[in-house]
Amino acid sequence: MGKPITTQNKENGSLFESMFKARAQINGMLCEKNHLTARYLPGGRVKVVKSELDYRVVTQDGKVGYFDCKTLSGHSFTYSMIDEAQLERSVTHNYWRVPSGFIVWFRSSNQIVFYKGADIKLKGAGCSFEATDGRLLGRIENFDLKLIMAV
Repeated sequence: MGKPITTQNKENGSLFESMFKARAQINGMLCEKNHLTARYLPGGRVKVVKSELDYRVVTQDGKVGYFDCKTLSGHSFTYSMIDEAQLERSVTHNYWRVPSGFIVWFRSSNQIVFYKGADIKLKGAGCSFEATDGRLLGRIENFDLKLIMAV
């Protein structure tokens, strides 16, 4: 019997994030994980706040970009899969010409695709995105993160 879907999704996500960090190093970039923050609520409860994108990537010439990694078994990436605060942060970065957005591994076709936050926001809620709607970075074994820092 296979693993539960949520366990498999977490493992695929962890694998892709490991590959993303390794690929950044291979491409000569510093890749740092942005940590979650928390907000204290009445009654001693804590709510995790995910407002930053998952990763900050820095090139050797000082260019900085902010990205979130997603992995999908299907052929489309939907607007509803994105945290609204993260999308707004990405849109703000894009406005200031800072590379930012979502890097998606479509496992079924083994394609790594980049979507700028501003492009996702422009298309709007309820939309879905195919691999051809973004910028193809390559396959899991050879994708090039230099392409996202040049946007």
